[in-house]
Amino acid sequence: MEDIFIRMRYEGKVNFYTNLNNIKKTLVFLKKNLLPCIEVENICFGFVEKHIPRRQALVKILEAEHKEIIFLIKGLSDLVNKLNRLRSTISRTEVIDKLKEKGTYLNYFIRQHTQIENAEVFSPIDKELGPQEKQILLKSLKKPLVKLASFKIPL
Repeated sequence: MEDIFIRMRYEGKVNFYTNLNNIKKTLVFLKKNLLPCIEVENICFGFVEKHIPRRQALVKILEAEHKEIIFLIKGLSDLVNKLNRLRSTISRTEVIDKLKEKGTYLNYFIRQHTQIENAEVFSPIDKELGPQEKQILLKSLKKPLVKLASFKIPL
């Protein structure tokens, strides 16, 4: 994802619309695939708070990070829309710099966030919950998982 923002910044006018379209596709992908994952994770977080109470503080931080991820995606979408309307190269350059900065930040933020989720929430779910608790969690996830399974990853 980061390379799309770098190309947008340094390839200039020649590939401007190609790079802009790639950024739009990336944002659509994130909205269609990442946001439903966040919904499923939030269900898991609620379950973890009740069944593994010592993880409660961490879960609250991760939930706040979910809100931050949604906020960042919206901010990137707003910048892309603004960039679409601008005609001046100087004005575009300023917005492209902001887009690159926020896009790079989102990329690293998501990477760090998922590493913590996997190590500190999902791994303990697997290790610490009993079979009955896992069944209850799976039942609560059934509808969101069916919805999530219908998404396709664009190549």
